[in-house]
Amino acid sequence: MPALRRALPVLAQRVAEPGIAEWAAIAEAWDDLCEQMDHEAPDWRHGPIKAQGVTAMLNCFRELETA
Repeated sequence: MPALRRALPVLAQRVAEPGIAEWAAIAEAWDDLCEQMDHEAPDWRHGPIKAQGVTAMLNCFRELETA
């Protein structure tokens, strides 16, 4: 979603704020997440998939909220 993409750098700057760290880290790594998703499952737009690498990346971001 192009409109959302423009807001990602603003969100990424808020990585130190409690309650926002996970989302800010995801915003900061958005291009890497998209690249990994395209690598693991190039047809992801056509139906449900499992992308273990992307799942592992997202799990790391969740840990930011508990750290």
